[in-house]
Amino acid sequence: MCLDSCLKFGDNSITYFARLCDKYFQTRLSVYGWAYYFGSYTPPNERARPNVCIRCGAGHDAESFATKRYRCPNCGALNIRTTV
Repeated sequence: MCLDSCLKFGDNSITYFARLCDKYFQTRLSVYGWAYYFGSYTPPNERARPNVCIRCGAGHDAESFATKRYRCPNCGALNIRTTV
């Protein structure tokens, strides 16, 4: 139980630090993602979802949450909201 809560604290701390660096030093440490494309590419018609759950990886809009901390609608993990 302690290990699980320590890992969550570590994940939240790293995420918070990366977002602070993004805000004050104009880095892009908190932005991540990857994709492979084979053949022709058609860009997806999607908006960016900067609030990615630290447990399940589901992306959410910043407008979906009113508070600075939110619970993921998919898995219930506590996360920190990002506004871009």
